[in-house]
Amino acid sequence: MHEEGIAIMAALPPGIDLNNIPALSPPAGETSNLVNPYNINIYMYITASIGLGLSILAVVVRILAKCRVVRTLQLEELILLLSQCGFVVFVGLMIHSTKLGQGTHQWNVSVAHFQKVVELANIIEVIYCPTIIGAKVALLLQLRRVFIVVKKGWMYWLHQIILWANLIAYLGLMLSIIFTCVPREKLWNPSISGHCQSTSVSLIASSVINVLSDVTCFIMPLVVIAGLQLPKKTKFVLGIIFGTVILGIITSMFRLVYTVKLTQTYDFTWAIMPVGLWAIAEIASIILAGSIPLLPGLVRFVRNQSSGTGGQSSRVYWHSPSTPSKNRQQYSNNQNTIWDQERADAMDNSKYDAHISTSSLVHHGDSISLGVLKTVEVQTTNAPANS
Repeated sequence: MHEEGIAIMAALPPGIDLNNIPALSPPAGETSNLVNPYNINIYMYITASIGLGLSILAVVVRILAKCRVVRTLQLEELILLLSQCGFVVFVGLMIHSTKLGQGTHQWNVSVAHFQKVVELANIIEVIYCPTIIGAKVALLLQLRRVFIVVKKGWMYWLHQIILWANLIAYLGLMLSIIFTCVPREKLWNPSISGHCQSTSVSLIASSVINVLSDVTCFIMPLVVIAGLQLPKKTKFVLGIIFGTVILGIITSMFRLVYTVKLTQTYDFTWAIMPVGLWAIAEIASIILAGSIPLLPGLVRFVRNQSSGTGGQSSRVYWHSPSTPSKNRQQYSNNQNTIWDQERADAMDNSKYDAHISTSSLVHHGDSISLGVLKTVEVQTTNAPANS
């Protein structure tokens, strides 16, 4: 908590230079060092570099996969781009706060810098909400596109509950952070009249929400995959691909632990650093979880292009709408995927609705409505030539 630093500021006489006053009384055996104190800034720089680097790479992979393979960008990609922009701002402010004293013991931080750290912490928390929810919404929309067949059944309603619960929770959380103090300046300037509420509840609430939503996003695809009649090795690979959300679970749990510790100490500038580090890792892991499932398709596409076979190696069988239904479904030799065209255009670069179905691979007694059946829009070049 930062209340101890605020109390020190409130007790200072007017006109004193806040750059020369430590924001916390040092513990026994310690002396304040406002010139070159010990800090853990290097961890922020390393985490920020890795987190931003991996997330940007993941977004690029996802966009390339959609543009080059599927040949269209969907709503989740646009949301993810906005989330990535928010992540860049989030990390930038975190680094700036680190240079001002975050990651340094508070008795080695001046009151002037402490005020800026508190102000930036509030701004960072506000930016965190739309950034993380954007990444999660993009992930949830992708899971719906792949795993949810129709707008009914427990899987559909579970998805809807997760989606809207996250949106409502993060909107409420963001508003509570914005209005922690009225006026907001009172948060870091106690001389201003107004009122404030404790930030501890908001901080812990955001961490708990993250853990719960990450767990549900992790379980949902694995339940569907477990019901498919596939070789164990294939199930294992699919589980790994769609189970990367577990990275988000791990990071959000660590963030929750350090958030609780933050609320139990007066050394705010020091204790908030690991919370920020795990927040960066958490956002990056969710962005990665939404992009990794598209990586195999992009790799296969690039490999086919480099070998000169283009997209024909996928051996997708297209048919005319007039083709009898019993002849309108054939397996692709690479993916065991049935492509059922509902509308086709004889022109090049036509848009197709392709039904990705694995109903024949699912236990008929399963409650997942005989399999994963989902329509995706596929842009193909000269697709009818493959028929």
